[in-house]
Amino acid sequence: MDVTQEEVAITLRKHGVSAMIHGHTHRPKIHHFNVNDEACQRIVLGDWYDQGSILKVDSSQRVLIQRAFEIM
Repeated sequence: MDVTQEEVAITLRKHGVSAMIHGHTHRPKIHHFNVNDEACQRIVLGDWYDQGSILKVDSSQRVLIQRAFEIM
């Protein structure tokens, strides 16, 4: 199950932020959308079963990196 876009928008407005980071819904991705004409992001981390998710953040961007686990 995933969160609804409506609930994401409500939560962002309630807290006065433009980004939400959460995990895991088994669907890692960075979602781009607008709330009240403001660019927003919902960043979903992976589930850590077959791969790991790393969120790299710097002053200009957020990048979701996924790494497959090595089987030994």
